[in-house]
Amino acid sequence: MRADERLTIQQHPPALQMLPDAVMPQSVTLRSEELQAESLMLNLDASLRVYQREHFFSWTQGLLQSLIKHEVLVCALRSGETAALRAESFSMVAAEQAIFGEAGLTAVQPSAESKTQTRSPIGLISLEERARSAFGVGLPFGRIEANALTRLTDIAERHGDGSLRTTPWRAMLLTGVATADIGGLADRVEALGLIADPTDPRLNIFACVGAPSCASATVDARDDAARLAAAIGATRDDTLHVSGCSKACAHRGAASLTLVGRDERYDLIRNGSAADRPSLTGLNLDQVEALLRSARGQRQ
Repeated sequence: MRADERLTIQQHPPALQMLPDAVMPQSVTLRSEELQAESLMLNLDASLRVYQREHFFSWTQGLLQSLIKHEVLVCALRSGETAALRAESFSMVAAEQAIFGEAGLTAVQPSAESKTQTRSPIGLISLEERARSAFGVGLPFGRIEANALTRLTDIAERHGDGSLRTTPWRAMLLTGVATADIGGLADRVEALGLIADPTDPRLNIFACVGAPSCASATVDARDDAARLAAAIGATRDDTLHVSGCSKACAHRGAASLTLVGRDERYDLIRNGSAADRPSLTGLNLDQVEALLRSARGQRQ
């Protein structure tokens, strides 16, 4: 980040009644301070890698949001050439007009004509201005094993120009792919356990590493998420978050359904995050799967 760029944060924290320090266990307080210090160091490290406008907004929408509790985050960049600032806001809820008014801003909703259809980064991505295209490979829950990555590079050399590019969407791009090779390419990708179909339900699931890889988790979140993907069926607008514990490392925001591991079982939250009050508690995986299949049957 250049020295003449500025970041403005306006916080409107919810009115929560804080517990006195005397009733807060010391171990919880120390753990909280450790997590905050770790988050701060991660943010400082990420800020040093901001060189372009897109880097700035990727940082503020990601790590910075988890560090600073807020309802509205206003980010502004200044190039130094003019006194004018370009500000953009990102919020999980509709921002009140009064909040923008206090900051001297006006909230403008984009017109229907300006909205473009979001294209999936998975599968064939046609590049009309080029002779060859790209192919997006989804990484289940954002992870790929070293052996699969090695074999994917072989596929990239066989079907494309040998390049693999990372993306912000839990996917990798194979570039220089000929359209005629798409069928065989998709089969080889899926044989590695990766995603070649843009309707794959795993694309709408967030899952942390879970047990036994994480000492805080009491459930195998990633394997359980893979099993639940079959119960969900084709991708819908709904999202599922499977968290090994209450820390919610894989997804800080709300999901249509959030499962939080506790004592080798799951607590279930509808339309909320891991920090919200569960509507059902102490469910085993069979019970969760039955609920998902029941909901799926009602929609069909």
